[in-house]
Amino acid sequence: SAERANRPILILPTAESDVAVELRLSAGADAQGAIKAVAPQPYDVDRAKALEALKRVRFPAKPEIVWLADGLDDGAALAFAQGLTALGPVTVYRDGDGNGALALTPPTANGGKLRFETLRAETKGDVKGTLRASAADGRILAEAPFSIAAGQKAGAGEFDMPSEMRNSLARVEIADRASAGSVVLIDERWRRRPVGLISGQTVETAQPLLSDLYYLERALGPYAELRKGSVQELLAGGLSVLMIADVGQIVGEDQRSVAAWIDKGGVLVRFSGPKMAAQTDEQIPGKLRTGGRLMGGALSWEKPQALAPFPEGSPFQGLPLRADVTIGRQVLTDPVPGVAIETWATLSDGTPLVTAERRGKGFLVLFHVTANAEWSNLPLSGLFVEMLRRIVSISAGITDAGSAAANARLILQPVETLDGYGRLVPPPGSALPLQAAQFDAVKPGPRTPPGLYGEGGARRALNLHRTG
Repeated sequence: SAERANRPILILPTAESDVAVELRLSAGADAQGAIKAVAPQPYDVDRAKALEALKRVRFPAKPEIVWLADGLDDGAALAFAQGLTALGPVTVYRDGDGNGALALTPPTANGGKLRFETLRAETKGDVKGTLRASAADGRILAEAPFSIAAGQKAGAGEFDMPSEMRNSLARVEIADRASAGSVVLIDERWRRRPVGLISGQTVETAQPLLSDLYYLERALGPYAELRKGSVQELLAGGLSVLMIADVGQIVGEDQRSVAAWIDKGGVLVRFSGPKMAAQTDEQIPGKLRTGGRLMGGALSWEKPQALAPFPEGSPFQGLPLRADVTIGRQVLTDPVPGVAIETWATLSDGTPLVTAERRGKGFLVLFHVTANAEWSNLPLSGLFVEMLRRIVSISAGITDAGSAAANARLILQPVETLDGYGRLVPPPGSALPLQAAQFDAVKPGPRTPPGLYGEGGARRALNLHRTG
């Protein structure tokens, strides 16, 4: 219409941009090409910046403004509309009721299920749809219905998957919605790995709140596939992590099977206790000193120790410390000549809390305290949960890493990013690497587009929306 009337047109995208946009009037034929070049972007709009750019344009006459609106308020929608009206008459086009933009948030754990919340800006009409879960190679793993009732802004869908399928989960999206906001990328934090639990305590002596397994089950239950049984039974069933609490020695065929499993990539996590303090085997990092170190006891002048900041290269680096977490007793180890032992956590006096040793493709990890609250209050804290989750996260796909530091990178390079249609594409040249310790606080934008950052067990997903 403008071309027939010989009227100039100006095309103004409103997506965030870190470069200055030069606006110019163009003929109708040229504007068609400009319109075709405009594509949705996988981050927020900046309407205030767009309005300021528009105000600087010298129009030959009062412009007729057409706003193709997404129906979302970025906090400046009203000011934007008022600013447009001050320039000229405004016509707004938007989707009809029930057809507006939908958003999908990262999952929350609901027992063994993953629950995804769907959001919308409006409340008119019912909305029904399907959530589709797929693997990294594009295979569809499962589908789940969701609905948002009239008058409501949120609904949800749930997936109940076996651990093998959940370990393959890479992406969940709202079917038939080609948008970065309707896609959630799944990283290592949401993949369930089989974790075997063994305790040296007997059923008769293990009271619930004194039991080693009680704290491990509560910490890992929402995030991992927990299994119990003998060493042979657990390894035969396929296992990513084996956690053994206060077992002094692994002997005979069990010892040989565990050693072979670690060499192939398994992660063995040992927790200390009275039995280990008395005697242990070679399946720990270093060599155990006889007896344990007691702090705060009747015959000791030492006070319980707090935790020191996690060292660089530790899988725990970036986790916030809790001042109320204290250690009252620990076991100590001596290094073994020719063996590289990594210290993942220390106490404020410099003595180790968690050490590790690379064995073949796997790891030996030792907590120098008990898995229950007998020697420390660490198992009572949320920090214990996060530490165990970090260890479980390095249990798969560790084939090229030479040390734990490779699985706890300080800098996460962009690997693949989402475009505005929700497709994974090579990262744009403007995408910057992100610091792992600050990853959860990053807001998606032109230099930090949503997508996958980092490699191997350190790979993290930056999604457009966050839970809650």
